[in-house]
Amino acid sequence: MQAVAQAMAIERPREKRVVWQGWASFAMLALAPLLLLSGCTGSVASLNSANPAPVPPAITTQPNNQTVVAGQAATFMVVASGTAPMSYQWQKNGANIVGATSSSYTTPATATADSGSTFDVVLSNSAGSVTSSAATLTVNAPAVAPTITTQPANQTVTGGQPATFSVVATGTAPLSYQWQKNGANIAGATSASYTTPATATADNGSTFDVVVSNSAGSVTSNTATLTVNASTVMPTITTGPASQTVTPGQSATFSVVAAGTAPLNYQWAKNGATISGATFSSFTTPVTTASDNGSQFTVVVSNSSGSVTSSPATLTVNSGGLASDCTIFASSSGNDANSGTSATAPKTFNGAAAATQPGSVVCLLAGTYNLSSSFNPPTNGSPSAWIVYKSYGDGAVNFVWTGAADASPMFRLGAGGTTFPTGPSYLEFRGLNFDGGGNAGDALFCRGGHHLRVIGNSMSNTGGSGVGTRDCDYLTADHNTVYHNGYMPASTSVPQWYGWTSGISFNSDQWFDTYPGFHNVIANNIVVGEYDSSSNHTDGNGIILDLSNGSYSASTANTPPALIINNVVYGNGGRCIEAFVVTNFWIVNNTCYKNNLDATLGNAASLTTNNSKNGYFINNIAVAWDTANPTYSAEGTNATISDYGNLYYGSPLNFTPNASAQFVQADPLFVNPPVLTGGQYATALAPSLLGPGLTVLTTSPAIGAGIDPTTLPNLPAEIVNDLRTYVYTDINGKARPQGGSFDLGAYQH
Repeated sequence: MQAVAQAMAIERPREKRVVWQGWASFAMLALAPLLLLSGCTGSVASLNSANPAPVPPAITTQPNNQTVVAGQAATFMVVASGTAPMSYQWQKNGANIVGATSSSYTTPATATADSGSTFDVVLSNSAGSVTSSAATLTVNAPAVAPTITTQPANQTVTGGQPATFSVVATGTAPLSYQWQKNGANIAGATSASYTTPATATADNGSTFDVVVSNSAGSVTSNTATLTVNASTVMPTITTGPASQTVTPGQSATFSVVAAGTAPLNYQWAKNGATISGATFSSFTTPVTTASDNGSQFTVVVSNSSGSVTSSPATLTVNSGGLASDCTIFASSSGNDANSGTSATAPKTFNGAAAATQPGSVVCLLAGTYNLSSSFNPPTNGSPSAWIVYKSYGDGAVNFVWTGAADASPMFRLGAGGTTFPTGPSYLEFRGLNFDGGGNAGDALFCRGGHHLRVIGNSMSNTGGSGVGTRDCDYLTADHNTVYHNGYMPASTSVPQWYGWTSGISFNSDQWFDTYPGFHNVIANNIVVGEYDSSSNHTDGNGIILDLSNGSYSASTANTPPALIINNVVYGNGGRCIEAFVVTNFWIVNNTCYKNNLDATLGNAASLTTNNSKNGYFINNIAVAWDTANPTYSAEGTNATISDYGNLYYGSPLNFTPNASAQFVQADPLFVNPPVLTGGQYATALAPSLLGPGLTVLTTSPAIGAGIDPTTLPNLPAEIVNDLRTYVYTDINGKARPQGGSFDLGAYQH
């Protein structure tokens, strides 16, 4: 190297100093690579390490997908290497986001419309740039707290069975569930339904609820109660139905007492054939005929474990066709040339009546007897020798009105007059069916007569009453069925005595003698569907004691003692039972259900006393169909009216009882009462379909709530003796306890 330099200096001697200096500088620059090539690198390497070459960006951590709830912000981040300074530009759906120039980006509050948006970031420096992977934003709707739409239901099982409780809830998924028993969490019970292990009686009464929760909150269900019954016990009959004996025209009631796990079901059968609707522990037959004699009744009692059939009970229908009883026979196809002394040689009905004398028993053979005009009995009996007209017992005896619509009664018992007594007397009518065809007046009408008995008859479709009387005495209406009467056509020519109608109407009762006991008795009847289509249109009652000597003056009222007992009265247009301007009446153990269905009568009451005195209401049940119709009513001026052991329901009393009055306001809990409402008197349930519907359940407040009327103080001995004839049996002949607690209403249970 020195030789080269020297040669160059010798080549330009005139510029030695100046050239050397410049050459030296040049030489150094020119020789630098040579120095490096020769291994002399130390000073040059130091110069290059102070200014390294820039490195382009490289992403080491990509932005992640984000999920938020609407209204929340989302943050995306990136991590990168490369020569600083590094710049960032975030993008949404490929478009730059203004101001988003750092390594992380936080969105504004999100909306559901942002869901699905993509976010990436471009990183750059002096050496280049790189774009991240796109991250997706998911925006969910805000969470909705749970709401229970179907609560857990109470469950009833038999011991050993499991029970399942379920809940239905809405709200943002996922929903979580936690069932609780008696307030404590049940391990593992975390679904929408929970089934218990096999239950035990100790679980009876346990409560179950469930807590339903999600990210927005929680809700606790209502509690459901678990009822665990003892293992079902198959029914057993502890008291089987007893055989019954009745006379034609009467009903019979069969009852059974059974044990076993409730509910117990009952199904009665007659001669092996199921009886429709006979599904209670007792069954009351329709009105019987001789053809029912010997029928056998059984009942099947069942529950979920099995069934048992009772032993048969036999129905005996005592026939009227005994030679020692019947003295004259009549038939709808009879011949008056016959002797009438046997069932094979009967007379016509009128022919048999014409042959009567005191003590005669006219037995009517089964058939239809058409009446084109009123029948007037031609002969009276005597106190010791009554004349009886009755069913022979070989089938139904049906009297059908075929006459004009002139309000004439089917049987006219006296024409009436200005003096009493003037009409028939000592006559009995038993086991007959009367159908007025909508045109006859009353089925039986007494005017001026006395000592008349109407027993075990059926009376329907008359324009007036079943039994109507005026100016009569010693009347007995017992065990009759009075149904759908009072619907006289508007065009009827109305006789002077026809102006009001009730099912059984005793009007202006007279004193035949001064006997202080009961003269007139209305007992054990079923009265339904009565209406008053007369021009007066004020009645339509089930039963009425009406007026004294035709007078409306309470001050002059004086009627002989009357007993109204054990009657079932329902579904009538007017009142149940009314005492109107009368005296000396006893209304005892009657069942009144939803009468006053004729709205044109206004707020008529069920059991009513009006301008009357010396009366008793004892052991009655009155249920109103509407609150506007009082159950018990005292109208006008009344005196010495006593109330004992009466129950009312559905409407209030319309008077303030005296301090000694006994009233109970409560639901009597009938077994299966007929469905009735305003205006339905014409279509009220027929008595033959009533069965035990107006008996009461064993939990009824009417059970044992009555008194024995014979124990009341200061009663005439004759009243007490006459009461004993009727009060110790109910409408079905079932015994009531003498001196004990009576059930209220017509039925003893």
